[in-house]
Amino acid sequence: MKQTVQRPLKHGPERGRWWSSHHARRKVVAGLLLFVVSLVLVVGWIYYQETPLREALRLEGAQQHENALRWAEFYLQHNPTDVHGLALKARLLTVTPAMIGPQQAVEIFDRIGAASIDDLHAFGVAYMRLSQWSRSVPLLQRVVELDPQNALAWYELTTCRMRLGLLNEALESASKYTELSGFQARGLLLQAAIQNDMSNVEEAANLHAEILKLTPDAKNLMIEPGSFFVQYGTLLGMIGRNEESVAMLERAAVLEPRPYVYVNLGTAHSAAGDVTKAVGAWRFALNLDPGNPQAREALARISLEDGHPEEGLRLMKGLDQNPAMASTTAYLFQRLYVVQGDLEKAQQWEQRVAKLRKEEERQNSINQFLVRAPRSYWAGVIRAYQYAKDQNWKQAGDLLKEVVEIDDSDPFVQKLVQAVNERGPLPAIDELPLRHF
Repeated sequence: MKQTVQRPLKHGPERGRWWSSHHARRKVVAGLLLFVVSLVLVVGWIYYQETPLREALRLEGAQQHENALRWAEFYLQHNPTDVHGLALKARLLTVTPAMIGPQQAVEIFDRIGAASIDDLHAFGVAYMRLSQWSRSVPLLQRVVELDPQNALAWYELTTCRMRLGLLNEALESASKYTELSGFQARGLLLQAAIQNDMSNVEEAANLHAEILKLTPDAKNLMIEPGSFFVQYGTLLGMIGRNEESVAMLERAAVLEPRPYVYVNLGTAHSAAGDVTKAVGAWRFALNLDPGNPQAREALARISLEDGHPEEGLRLMKGLDQNPAMASTTAYLFQRLYVVQGDLEKAQQWEQRVAKLRKEEERQNSINQFLVRAPRSYWAGVIRAYQYAKDQNWKQAGDLLKEVVEIDDSDPFVQKLVQAVNERGPLPAIDELPLRHF
């Protein structure tokens, strides 16, 4: 019979060691379980807490900016210092319709910085929407350096450079924009606008011709087709290609039957030698807008040529109060009164013509100087003056900071700095020392 061997019971120190080891293992396991449960709870809580942020990011990606902003602000109520939430809010504020949004975005980015390329881009756009072009440019330059395929950033950078009068640099960035796939026609249109600003009218017209080769109906551009044909037709007229100008403006009139289109069409017909069609176009413009000043002035010239100064003056009634009157308009008044026989009024208008021509000559000199030397000391002064005149005080102030670092001794500059600092009346443009140009 097989005997069963009994294992001796563990007593004393040996049993204590076994019990202690087993108990320790149980404590370790329990501790690990508690840790895992705690970790899961913490992660779950964090996940729950960040749900509004994730939803805001999702809505941002779906271009639902207003809803995204609401979720971002809800998240920030509980996490007011979270930089990711603040950056998201700033990006969303940049694209909100209200102008207070970009200003708030700038304040946020000034505080937390721009940690990503999207933040950097939004920072630049916020300044651009505030018309602070010189602050926007370096940010957008950095964006295109990091992301050369960013078409929107290239376009925005070009726009800012144009606003600052840096036309050669604008042409460079517009060329980069044109090289991107799918943006050739839009890029050529942007280049045409710059060439026109540089008074290279023929080059601008040639670029419009290239655009029509790419898109014969002028669709999918940054402007409506009708506006494109108005631009092209006007440029053609400026370089004497009158028949082509008429053809383009007739296309524009079909697509966009507005008064200014018929005014330009009448001018093209007149330049092409067809006065009857010119008069018809100008009268049609008046039918659309009885107060249209360009059409009234054009028809008044015809009345003068036909020997009917009274009719011409009737058409010109009220236009003598225009504060932005051109010298050509004043000269028309002078001629009408001469033919009518009112020499006293004719003499008054003669004096006004001389004054307006002097002002126009000064402005032409300034415009040519700005194109010729856009980064010069006096170009900075002039642009600061122009921004201040438009009450863009911050952009004017930014330019003047650069100016006074070079030289703050000129009396006109001193008056301009004081006016900008105080948001007060500007010095008269007559005080601008034209000898420097």
